[in-house]
Amino acid sequence: MKNHPIKVSIIVPVYNAGKYLQTCLNSLIEQTLKEIEIIVVLDKPTDGSDEVVKHFAQKDLRIKIIENEINLRTGLSRNKGMDCAVGEYIGFCDHDDFCLPEMFEHLYYKAINDHLDICGCNYIRKIEAGNKEIECRCSDESDKNKGITEIIRCHEDGIIFVWNHIYRAELIRENKINFVNSANMISEDVIFSLQTHFFARTAGNIDDYLYCHIWYPQSTGAGHAYFSTKNTIVYLEHLYFLLSEYKLLNNSNKEAYVECTARRLYTSFHRSLKQLTLKGTLKNIYLMRQSAVIKKNIPFKYLLKLLCKKPTAALLLFLVKLFTVNRL
Repeated sequence: MKNHPIKVSIIVPVYNAGKYLQTCLNSLIEQTLKEIEIIVVLDKPTDGSDEVVKHFAQKDLRIKIIENEINLRTGLSRNKGMDCAVGEYIGFCDHDDFCLPEMFEHLYYKAINDHLDICGCNYIRKIEAGNKEIECRCSDESDKNKGITEIIRCHEDGIIFVWNHIYRAELIRENKINFVNSANMISEDVIFSLQTHFFARTAGNIDDYLYCHIWYPQSTGAGHAYFSTKNTIVYLEHLYFLLSEYKLLNNSNKEAYVECTARRLYTSFHRSLKQLTLKGTLKNIYLMRQSAVIKKNIPFKYLLKLLCKKPTAALLLFLVKLFTVNRL
């Protein structure tokens, strides 16, 4: 490796990855692009994942290990990985996912040949319950304005995730881009994607499915603690202030933000009904009511539009916008 510069630094935060970790690490060390470094950030795992990583590191010197003193969650762990990355580009992989062998080679040479700051690919969403596989196409990132609107809208597919992209390292460093703390805010990928695409001069895609995202009941993104109403509100407020700072609140982006707000609040409400008491659900509605940003961005015309498609969501947003809960 001394004779070859590092082309891509791949950052992998690891907590309790369980049975998925070996598949993940094997997919990285078997990449056809050999000039890589694999930065594993051990986030105080308790299931023996640290021993698995150290075993792999003994076999492959491209694996670098960072050990957190306390559990920092995904966002801050990725920041620690970026701080020590030396690659020309930076990529990410979740500890329970895996990459096809040619992923980083194809992304890197597409980025180099087309002079791209950001390059993404399609991915497969594998849902373990029912053994389903869904092909998810990455939105066209060559049109910057449309790309940013898609990030704000934040559909499950599209361009909001970081693990199916690589980013020019200098783009991140020059603009001081970091991940938010995912202990108190959801969708750290969206905030990072918005910032990188805002500052990027060029972005593009490969029309291949090169990443596999595993979805199972115990994954972080499926838990109520991560998707709590409080974390959701913090995210929606942070996103709005960021859009204001970047002067991105034109008509299409404002509409995308309203759609995102409605969907996120309804998802939080629906999870509350399933996992909390009625009193806990009412408290969550009260939290929504306390956010001036949220109340401002739920226009009545949108409620009327939503009423025909999803009456329960329209009713929730109507309650959030109109009625104050004085005491629970």
